[in-house]
Amino acid sequence: MKKKLFTFIPLLLIITGAMFLRFYNIEQIYSYGWDQSRDAWHMVSLFQGENILEGPKTGVGNFRLGPVYFYLLAPFFFLTGFDPIASQYFNMLINVAAFVLIFYVTKKLFSQPLAFIIVGMYSINTYIVAANRIPWNVSLVPVLSFLIFYFTYKTLKDKQYKWVAALLTCCGIFFHAHFTAFIFPIMLVLLCLVTSDRLRLFKLFILALPFYLIWFVPTVIFYFQNLGSQNSLVQDFFNFYFVGVHLQFVLHRLPDVLIQFRMLLSLQTVVASYVFVLLIGVASFFVKDKLIPKIIFAWIIATLTIFGVYGGPISDYYFFFMLPAVYYSLLIIFQAVSRFNKYLAITILILFLGYYCFVNIQQGYSTGDDKGLAYQKAVMQRDASVSRYRPYNEGDIQSYLYALYTNTLFR
Repeated sequence: MKKKLFTFIPLLLIITGAMFLRFYNIEQIYSYGWDQSRDAWHMVSLFQGENILEGPKTGVGNFRLGPVYFYLLAPFFFLTGFDPIASQYFNMLINVAAFVLIFYVTKKLFSQPLAFIIVGMYSINTYIVAANRIPWNVSLVPVLSFLIFYFTYKTLKDKQYKWVAALLTCCGIFFHAHFTAFIFPIMLVLLCLVTSDRLRLFKLFILALPFYLIWFVPTVIFYFQNLGSQNSLVQDFFNFYFVGVHLQFVLHRLPDVLIQFRMLLSLQTVVASYVFVLLIGVASFFVKDKLIPKIIFAWIIATLTIFGVYGGPISDYYFFFMLPAVYYSLLIIFQAVSRFNKYLAITILILFLGYYCFVNIQQGYSTGDDKGLAYQKAVMQRDASVSRYRPYNEGDIQSYLYALYTNTLFR
């Protein structure tokens, strides 16, 4: 009992502090944009029995993901009377789940002290704090990424059907969170190819394939129902953004692929991220469990493979799924140094954590400009009171709020 309390209380304190950093006064400091407006309007359609197979629209290509995120969001909108702050309530819940999951996955793969370190780093990183404040489908990415990493590890280690089924389920659900879901099948193929018992693994993956494919059923039905417009969008996506295989372009994408090493570890230059990846490669020769660095490199190579042939615009959050690969790289280097000199490893880790805390605290945590959702609501309550009409606009939260305050959402 005492042992559980020594785990629970520090974790609870970290999560409490992290949630305070992210969500204190959130309605005043975070304004709603296109994604949040889109989600709110979709809730109205969903409760009217319309668009039940549609998921979030991608920023690039404008085609649809799977609808799981919308179904997770629906109860929160129903319970709040369709107040758009509902998406922020769900965001808070999924963030708490992410902290708990990151801790327990890291504890299973490494140790409890290292799990506390990773959760602590995740809690104060200014980039992550800013990203976690956004209520959107990408909020699912940290939870799914760490689950996929853990289930990949268990699949390769134990080679049991239950782990393969769990892994493919998470990979399928990821398609409902972000289009980078297509990276994971490539990663799994790479890992199977370099595994000694690859034939058995391939058989397990084939047997468990329905656990992956079932998550595409709503989207497939939706596309068959909208053959003209949606197929055109997918075709245009490949026509415009597929650039083929060119080594020069692949190398051009490398800094983008490694951007999360800079953002999550607070490294100051692109060169530092290259050096860090090289250190992982060296460290992988000296750790006992070589499976984790193998997964990390397969993760990076699969990402580079996809983005090395994709010529469209990108944003740093596209690579948010790199979270476990980045943080576990740090722990792999720590374990490798520990094999030579434990005290040296602890000293280096303490120095790095000191630097990490200094950089993030110095950058500060934005408190907004007092023009968040509360301000947007106040403006629209005023406009609605004087009948200043706002027409429907999928990407404008003001149009949604006008309909909410004039009781015309469901007309």
